[in-house]
Amino acid sequence: LKDTLTSQSLHYGDLIVFKNAIHDAVAPLNPKEFAYKAYLSTKGIGHQCLLTAADYKIIGSNKGNFILKRSLHIRQVLIDKFAIYMHKPEAFQIAVALLFGYRSELEATTKEAFTKTGTIHILSVSGLHVSLVFGVLSLLLRWLDRFKHGKMMRCSIVLLFVWVYVILTGMSPAILRAGIMISFFIVSLLSGRRQIAVNTLLTSALFILLLAPQYLFTVGFQLSYAAILGILLFYPLLTNLWLPNNKWVKRIVQYSYVSIAAQIFTLPLTLHYFGQFPIYFLIANLFIGIPSVVVMYLGILLTFSPLDSVSKLGGYLLELILTFCVDVLRFISQLPLSTYSGIQWDTFQLILLYIVFIFLLIASNYRDKRLFYVSLVILLPLNVYTVIKNF
Repeated sequence: LKDTLTSQSLHYGDLIVFKNAIHDAVAPLNPKEFAYKAYLSTKGIGHQCLLTAADYKIIGSNKGNFILKRSLHIRQVLIDKFAIYMHKPEAFQIAVALLFGYRSELEATTKEAFTKTGTIHILSVSGLHVSLVFGVLSLLLRWLDRFKHGKMMRCSIVLLFVWVYVILTGMSPAILRAGIMISFFIVSLLSGRRQIAVNTLLTSALFILLLAPQYLFTVGFQLSYAAILGILLFYPLLTNLWLPNNKWVKRIVQYSYVSIAAQIFTLPLTLHYFGQFPIYFLIANLFIGIPSVVVMYLGILLTFSPLDSVSKLGGYLLELILTFCVDVLRFISQLPLSTYSGIQWDTFQLILLYIVFIFLLIASNYRDKRLFYVSLVILLPLNVYTVIKNF
């Protein structure tokens, strides 16, 4: 819709009639142009047209999925509440993106600061958010364990609210993955069975792809699963290298290892799709990743607080933390060589680098020098191919 003021009056479930010419989505015409047609196909869209305010009319409003429609309405009510208690537009936009996955109002300059520092994933509702909801509810409802069947009741209530939150945030691949993984974890708690994290991760991918196979070709789905797989596989190896004795320093180092593990396994995809790499991603993630946990708790407080004074305090603290974080990210993004860009990686380079990672993982787990040397041998054709291609 061209007229943004008019498009704001449209809601999920509205049925419109319009008079306009529909045409196929246009494929990219220039090298390295954004493949908008391929992007639309992952959303189930094959055609497009340009509408103005005079070209369409709303003729119904009770269409679409009732549960999703209701959840989007609740999300809008909560966003409106945040708008009342948060007066700085940028802090408000980041808060609703981080808490509810609502990124429509984010300014381009704000997105750029997150993108250049490799922290854009913070604005995507994912496993961190779901795990915090799970943790808070589990803690608050622990008293139910004193009663007969109390554990069953607690797990059922937590599971219900986790999926309410998943639906509330729009059911993106990242949040669906987290919801399915938490669900398996809750079931394993009830059954007393040990959970294998990699199996659960791959099972959640299978469930999502059975429901929506087109997600396999979306960048968000690939990055989301690559990041979690990297954390599950690389993080234990990094912690075996060194961990300090001090409790607080240890937590910072552990979070740094999580960021490094996720960045390593998403590196091939980042180079392939975006052609750039954030040099200071580790520092930036420390300045936004750790405060984002506090932001989540303050967001939960503001969401459920019935007291005006508590809501005002929550809104003020959210503004204070988010303003500080985005100022730091902007400073980091403007540092010399903050982003190494202009990289052009094709599918062959992507596959070769993942093969190198797989051999390195197996070699590290089984202490096999031969596999380590194999990974180095594979790096040779990768480097030769990259040099020739760039030349």
